[in-house]
Amino acid sequence: MTRGVAVLLTLLVLAAALFTGWYSNRRVLYFPPEFQKQVNDCELHGFRTREPVQDDFQAAWFSGVLADLEEPSLFQRREGSPRSVRLTLIPSFHPPFSVRVDTRDDGRLVMTEKRLAPSDYDWKKEGRFSGERVRLLSGSEAQALDSVLAETGLARARSTGCSDGVVDGMSWIVETSDPEHGYRYHYRQWAQDEPVRDIGLHMLGLAGWDDLPPELRPLKPSIP
Repeated sequence: MTRGVAVLLTLLVLAAALFTGWYSNRRVLYFPPEFQKQVNDCELHGFRTREPVQDDFQAAWFSGVLADLEEPSLFQRREGSPRSVRLTLIPSFHPPFSVRVDTRDDGRLVMTEKRLAPSDYDWKKEGRFSGERVRLLSGSEAQALDSVLAETGLARARSTGCSDGVVDGMSWIVETSDPEHGYRYHYRQWAQDEPVRDIGLHMLGLAGWDDLPPELRPLKPSIP
């Protein structure tokens, strides 16, 4: 075998391995299929509407984003696993990013923040993952997050999805998974003064980004 052929075969093997990893991640089931059959009440500017918790397009879109972020499925976690909370933000004109807080077996909380490369992002194709940052939360940070989750009640509330009456906008997705209440999903666009936004802003405050999209910069709270 010539050296050129050997190099070519090596490259083909590496390419096949990369494709297999990417394809298997794309096949992860991130959301319960029954969401597309469930409907919930949504309120916008005083008017009530009925919407599916998640439609076909949203299921494909959001799953593609989470796959590009190389995120695990909270829906398919092992039953009885310690609590996990994740915020996924999908701005209109900026790549998506996520903040996830997992509870370790020793009770401590670990935050993982991820984002995608800033140009030419397309969820229908393979995104350019730009890495992650991981850190342990302090005791005060863990206590503050517990308080926000308890106040909003999203971890125990029925899963919901509301488009807020717009086609495009800032998509906020809050997912929780815990041993007591199982998996919960809450989606809003341009969430205003409600539990989804409260948890979302709190999770943003835990993250360390200084270059958030302009529409989010004034919203990021400071966490003591």
